[in-house]
Amino acid sequence: MKRLNGVLCGAVALGIGILALHPELVKSAKGQSESAASSRGCSNATLLGTYAYSFAGVTGTGDTSTRFAAAGQVVFEGNGNEHGVSTTTTEGQPVASFVAFTGRYSVNPDCTATETDTDQNNVVTHWNDFTGPGGASVSFIETDPNVVAAGSETRVSTSER
Repeated sequence: MKRLNGVLCGAVALGIGILALHPELVKSAKGQSESAASSRGCSNATLLGTYAYSFAGVTGTGDTSTRFAAAGQVVFEGNGNEHGVSTTTTEGQPVASFVAFTGRYSVNPDCTATETDTDQNNVVTHWNDFTGPGGASVSFIETDPNVVAAGSETRVSTSER
């Protein structure tokens, strides 16, 4: 094992030596990765298709708190509009099944986003979303007062419904 570690250390040292002798290789590789990252920016079109999601959290004020969990589907239309359906349980009891919602979202070039949803009962929620250039998955957190909730969603279809 010590011999293998010595071989690995030698290979790493050799690699560092080559890079030290050829700084243009480092600059070129760095430039390519920065260029690739800037060309992979996000927009509303990054989020397109049907996503399945789930999240959990706590809501409440003062000494009162209520645990909840939710799951559903959302369809991002690629243009800042969305619609979906959600089911929620509170303290282990179903409270709202298949509640429809609509919303608006705005994706920034750095792949962060804001989202506002309104359900069929006129309950409005606000979210910060985080995705990658491909938009295959999203992590999100609710930003409304007195709520601690976060979750994730995964694209299950690239076509709209």
